[in-house]
Amino acid sequence: MLVILAVTAISVAAACAPAARPVEPTAGTSVPAPTEIFATRTPEIHLELKQYELVSIPGSTLFLGTVENSLEIPLSELQLELELRNPDGSLTAAREIRPVPSTLAPGEIAGLWMQLEPLDTDLIPSLTLSSYSEGPLLKSEVEIEILETRTSGSGQTIILGTLTNRQFGYARLDDLILLPKEFTGERQGVARLQLANQGLPPDEAVPFTAEVLGEIPQAGWQVYLAASPSGTPDTPRLEIVAPPEARHSTQGRPFFIFQVRNPGSLSRWLKGQVAFYREEELIALARLDTPVPIRPGETRPFSISEFVGLPTGVDISPDALEGWEAELIIDALASRPALQETLLLRLEVSQFEQIGDLIYLRGELTNDNPDTVERPSALVAARDVAGNLLDSAWTMPQEVLAAGESVEFEVTMLLPAGVTAELSEFDLQGLGLASP
Repeated sequence: MLVILAVTAISVAAACAPAARPVEPTAGTSVPAPTEIFATRTPEIHLELKQYELVSIPGSTLFLGTVENSLEIPLSELQLELELRNPDGSLTAAREIRPVPSTLAPGEIAGLWMQLEPLDTDLIPSLTLSSYSEGPLLKSEVEIEILETRTSGSGQTIILGTLTNRQFGYARLDDLILLPKEFTGERQGVARLQLANQGLPPDEAVPFTAEVLGEIPQAGWQVYLAASPSGTPDTPRLEIVAPPEARHSTQGRPFFIFQVRNPGSLSRWLKGQVAFYREEELIALARLDTPVPIRPGETRPFSISEFVGLPTGVDISPDALEGWEAELIIDALASRPALQETLLLRLEVSQFEQIGDLIYLRGELTNDNPDTVERPSALVAARDVAGNLLDSAWTMPQEVLAAGESVEFEVTMLLPAGVTAELSEFDLQGLGLASP
């Protein structure tokens, strides 16, 4: 099933970025120029809860709803409080909730959702305004294309689609949810954003996935999207050394390896995603991330073994993977220059063993620097005796590591079929960020 939805997103202007494969604009489509609306504060704000539903799912309850700005002024950066009361008026639960989008023009409707502990579905909800802010608001138009709804190998119901920014400049994706078009009490659920780039370049389709909680609504989905118009972002000065290469472990598990180099003079974050296609059909996505920035002149290896949205029963044999195309989509908004200095940590290996097609490497990171280090990480790459990359992995055992302190870590890696740990060499790095 193919569904295309045009959504107008309202948000505060912010910086943004690029990604993925270009698409042709729809014939006859005119793209409106961004419209600026100025917010003014009003002492009493009343927001109308248009529709709502409490839905029981295994282990929890979903609150789904919509809220409308019925005032004649725009409201920005909304934060609401949701109260759920019994018919006698007694309070059962109260939670902070943020609408999508959180900036509303007069008459605009936003979506609401929250996953709660198991509750009575006869509770009565109400909303009060916790906070909002003033400022200029900008509209941007984003086209949503739902490519497929499928059950993944882990049993999740996943929506795969693309987002196309139809404004003249870049846009930043802040959030996206899909709610039922009709709140009928039958087959209700929500699809929450699972994987997407933050940066949406103009007239390029960027893939995304959304996870369905509850059931797919019988009347179909209504999209609620928050995006921020932006100027041209800083272009990432990162180079893909070689395209992703498919590998299989001795037990048949697929993974892809590749390397990215930073030729610039500044350390730079790398974030984005890898899109996997088979005969131009989007098969799955994977998250592209690193715990610490890539330093100037550094070539960093990456490995992908977790695939989001991979359908049940798809052929992942070595022969089948030869027909896959893997595309790296670097998020230029998130892949920004690093403001903090990257510091070395002492890394010592205490245990090393191979079980099946997995290598387990355990050790300790020690901060010998005079100050606290953030994001202490162990980065490991396995290579054959000729120096060819076999696999890589990283772990960040905790958020901060004080001066003189140590922390234990463990990483696991897959080795390609026919390769053993005894015939491999390992690159080990302990890295962290200087506290600001």
